[in-house]
Amino acid sequence: MSIERLHELRIIVEHHNKLYYQQDNPEISDAEYDNFFRELLALEEEFPEEFAPDSPTLRVGTVPLSEFQSYNHQYRMFSLANAMTKDEFESFFHTVMNVQITSLATPSVVLEYKFDGLAIEDRKSVV
Repeated sequence: MSIERLHELRIIVEHHNKLYYQQDNPEISDAEYDNFFRELLALEEEFPEEFAPDSPTLRVGTVPLSEFQSYNHQYRMFSLANAMTKDEFESFFHTVMNVQITSLATPSVVLEYKFDGLAIEDRKSVV
């Protein structure tokens, strides 16, 4: 891996962010995107001298389509942050539970399917 690959990956990830978020026209699967993103993260860690404040790893996606309306949820929603392994999921779960315990008397967890980058909140299904 090299610095050249790091710069190439920034361009690739940014390209796919624009296709996904601004044009609603992804060219690659979420798994392929996640692989590029993780490779970029690893290279940025390996080469900290190549820090770029505009790196796509420092923000979520890009400016969304103007058709999407903004919505403030009553309760904080958490993301798995692309947890791919059991250990990553357990770390995520413990983080959520630690935050929830400080803000709710009885924490609860609802797992729902995520469809193509959309999050769904249905408070009626909380157990």
